[in-house]
Amino acid sequence: MKYSVFGEKFSQSSGIATLMEDLGTALRERPDMCFMGGGNPAHIPAVERQVRDSLKTILDDPQKAHHLFGVYQSPQGDGECLSALAAYLNDTFGWA
Repeated sequence: MKYSVFGEKFSQSSGIATLMEDLGTALRERPDMCFMGGGNPAHIPAVERQVRDSLKTILDDPQKAHHLFGVYQSPQGDGECLSALAAYLNDTFGWA
């Protein structure tokens, strides 16, 4: 098939396509590796347990699950989360 100039360029190999292919096969080829490429975090069992427990708590509460699946937060973020973060920073750094 004859491609246009754009089609020829678009159908050629690219660095990003090669990277995505490498990232996609990395764990299949070496499942025990500490995979920290392409923005993916490593599998840290303690962190995975915490996230799983937190998600379970949310999913077990119909109101929290409803908010998770279909209620947009304001652009400034969740007020409860922001208050908790402010309290943490105040306590940690002695801020007022």
